Amino acid sequence: VVLLLVAFFTVPVALLHGCRHCCSVREHKEMTYGHSLYRMLVALTIFGTVAAAVALLVWYFAGAILLRMIEHYDVNFLHADVHMDRLTVNPYKGLVDATDIVVGNPGIGFYKSPHLAKAGSIFVDLDMGTLIRSFGKHIVVEKLIIGNVSVIYEPSMSKGSNIQELINGLTGGGGHSGGGGGEALVDNGESGGGESKSGGGGGGGGVTMHEVKVKDV
Repeated sequence: VVLLLVAFFTVPVALLHGCRHCCSVREHKEMTYGHSLYRMLVALTIFGTVAAAVALLVWYFAGAILLRMIEHYDVNFLHADVHMDRLTVNPYKGLVDATDIVVGNPGIGFYKSPHLAKAGSIFVDLDMGTLIRSFGKHIVVEKLIIGNVSVIYEPSMSKGSNIQELINGLTGGGGHSGGGGGEALVDNGESGGGESKSGGGGGGGGVTMHEVKVKDV
């Protein structure tokens, strides 16, 4: 009888104590999990906000940076000044849109014409996957559309013409891209389409153009 009475009073107390202990442990685990989840959500929110801000900044400044690079390196690359009123770039889709482009004559003051060529608009669609995989060595132009084009041909006794001098400057002075191991292939299609490839020494580089359209010449 005594043992039954002791068991009757002690067992519920032990069960209650154990239940309280389990509940406190479970509450502690739930609180710890909740705090960890909260910190993770805060970290993801901060990371997403920073990533979005960086993406917007890159998108916003890409056009201005590219325009400044073109105007800075135009003489070294084309041997002629290049000016454009507006340049917008979508670096994520590989889209470039420029308006009112003016290409000056090579050799400042040598030719009398005000410029070599003008274009009202230029639209370029680049394959960003190939550009990234090749680390910028291979440029694939899916589409190139040039509108409202005008070209001034001015002959020269010593250099042939302003156009020939520009071509000679681009190809190293010979008018042809010999010696570089390059490949040139033009397959004209409808509406100015086709494919043009210019190799870069067999190293997987160069420029590939799939579709070129010139309107309102």
